[in-house]
Amino acid sequence: MKTDLFVYDDVLLPPDRQIGLHEQDTWELSYISVGSGMRLIGDKMMPFGGGEVVLIPPGVPHCWYFDGKQCDRAGHIANITLMFSQELLGRVANAFPELSECVERVRNCKDAVAFTAPATAKIIALLKEMREIGQSERIGCVVRLLAVLGGENDYRVVGAYRNMDKAQKRMDRIRIYIICNYNKHISVSGIARFAGMNKSAFCVFFKKMTGKTFVRYLNEYRVELACRLLAKGEMTVAEICYATGFGDVPYFHRTFKRITGTTPGSYNKLVRNKL
Repeated sequence: MKTDLFVYDDVLLPPDRQIGLHEQDTWELSYISVGSGMRLIGDKMMPFGGGEVVLIPPGVPHCWYFDGKQCDRAGHIANITLMFSQELLGRVANAFPELSECVERVRNCKDAVAFTAPATAKIIALLKEMREIGQSERIGCVVRLLAVLGGENDYRVVGAYRNMDKAQKRMDRIRIYIICNYNKHISVSGIARFAGMNKSAFCVFFKKMTGKTFVRYLNEYRVELACRLLAKGEMTVAEICYATGFGDVPYFHRTFKRITGTTPGSYNKLVRNKL
């Protein structure tokens, strides 16, 4: 078996050094051990945290955007990625007929999936084991990983392939810009220039694509992040206001109440009472 049939990558790097939106013709098994933020996989954008394992099929666009709030002492995030080819799946099935059913289940997986606790623990243990051994020895771990991936029925879909047209690609670029710059001042004119459109055309385009004005979409995204920070209970309301890009506490209070139906302080108490 050739070693280029799979690539094992164990990295520590600053949060802003992750690869942007991309896709490849290989499978990708990704484990984030340190870090949190938002991820975009295919048609789904959602928050992520450390400890999650995701399997992404070939051809599905994806990227992770780290918020920089969870790092190691050196200011790094950490992740392990295993990329393997379709050819590897075929060779494993031929070499080990007992695994042909597991391999076929992996092949038939069209959506990106995240695994539940028991399978995740097994996958993480094998990925960590691969740190301590050479590339040729890792082949055995890859075979064992395929047995776990193909034998697991308890998972959730975290992204599906989209055949994106020009408008959808433009929207993805806009969403990525918001994720990377939500804590800064973002004007409608500025985001329109980023999208390569004049302000009027941008407003019409954005409303057609999302059903919302850009300002409402941005405020809802910032409030969603504020709710997550309030739930953690590690920052004051004023700190959260500025951390999420509002820049004005009274405006933050008004916007938060309009979107959630309650004030940040009341939301904070409600979450604490539930805990």
